Amino acid sequence: MSRNVDKSQTVLALYQEHKAESRRDYNRYKRPRVESVRDPAEAREWYKQTLREVGECTNRLYDPLLSEEQVRECNARVNQLIQESQRWSRHLRRFKQRQRPPVYGGVVVNGVRYIGRARELPEARKRPTAARQFTVKRAKYVDFSDNGDFSDNGDYRGTSERLRKAHGIAQQESVLVEPPTQQQMEEYLVERRKRQLLHQLNL
Repeated sequence: MSRNVDKSQTVLALYQEHKAESRRDYNRYKRPRVESVRDPAEAREWYKQTLREVGECTNRLYDPLLSEEQVRECNARVNQLIQESQRWSRHLRRFKQRQRPPVYGGVVVNGVRYIGRARELPEARKRPTAARQFTVKRAKYVDFSDNGDFSDNGDYRGTSERLRKAHGIAQQESVLVEPPTQQQMEEYLVERRKRQLLHQLNL
């Protein structure tokens, strides 16, 4: 009985796919391989269809009734669709057609994008140390040398005199200052408190 049902469903799916293909209905039949599409208009329709599916899966990721496993599967599907849409986008660029890149949102951890409730998954909360360090970079300054060459030195020591003047940096030797001792700090605080009291008493 189940075999007959599966067979009928398969035949129905093939029939619907054939009808959709004849009507150029991009919502109903299977997407072809990206490289096999030679028509820019058809490639653009497939690109739009992948973006619509990304939107549908993204909306589903905000459903509070989904289990953790369903959220994980749906998020994996979103990542697959995003990669596919990027392939279609690159394919369209081969036809000299450009489009505004979409904003997918979410956070990216270890190359995987987590959107909606997927951001609450354990693997999404494990922000690796390398990812945190990636956002904290040392500021670098460009050396405009007199001959017009550009060099990246990583600090002010290698900057040219012209750049120093532009930033108001005087070329002077650094002075090493010893930090105050505990006794010096206490004396300073007592003296400051004494001055405040005298000022309040107008003395």
